[in-house]
Amino acid sequence: MNSFLNKFSAFLVKDLKIALSYKFNLFIQLVMFLFIFITIYFAFQNPDLDNSNLSYFDIFLSLLSIDFMFSSLNIFSREVRLAKTAGTFETNLLTNTSFLTIIFSSYAVTFLRMMFRAFLYLLVCKFFFNFNLSLTQIFMVIISLYYNSVPFIALGLISASFIIVYKAGDITNFVISLLSIFFSGIFFPVSSLPSYMESFGEVTPLNICLETSKKIIQDNFNFVDLLPYFKLTTVEIIIFLPIGLFFISKALKLAKKEGTLSYY
Repeated sequence: MNSFLNKFSAFLVKDLKIALSYKFNLFIQLVMFLFIFITIYFAFQNPDLDNSNLSYFDIFLSLLSIDFMFSSLNIFSREVRLAKTAGTFETNLLTNTSFLTIIFSSYAVTFLRMMFRAFLYLLVCKFFFNFNLSLTQIFMVIISLYYNSVPFIALGLISASFIIVYKAGDITNFVISLLSIFFSGIFFPVSSLPSYMESFGEVTPLNICLETSKKIIQDNFNFVDLLPYFKLTTVEIIIFLPIGLFFISKALKLAKKEGTLSYY
């Protein structure tokens, strides 16, 4: 356990230093957040939009859910690509550090970044758009977003395995993202889909992220109402996570056999 914690902290410190070294990237992210915030604020000054069923929170929840989806899907693909480009991928795997340790460690900085952005979005809703959100509700939304995004992490492992073997996996993430956004109810209600598509839309992790978050912010919020969604996510984790780990394990074995671990 101590060995895992030491390695985990070492990877965390390394990734934090790398992330903080890209100061211009951090600046651009801040500018984008301000741009989104200002655009949404002034858009709702339009009486037609203000009188519609759409709210600030609907937009912010959609942005948050999409952010969690993209981050969870792309983290491992990005880490594999960066490590291969830097020439450290094979070196890391030749140490006595297990690949699972590397996987969990690489997610740590993304976890912190996602938590910061989610907290920032929800605080904006609370203090600038006058949403009556308690700190408990804010933390519950963040926790539910994390948990309901785990199936995307599992699917991201499949994409990373394609990068290891075929040196390209972005198309996998693109297809998953496109289908998730289309069927999730972000652009139109899931109930408006044809009946044979509606069932699929209801079980997409992105739709579950949205629905659980909407229930949490209600004044009469009851944790029992979330149980069906968490059960569904748990089933998806049980299905997709072993598949993702199987793909990544097979990809590593094949790359080692062919001697292409260091190729990109």
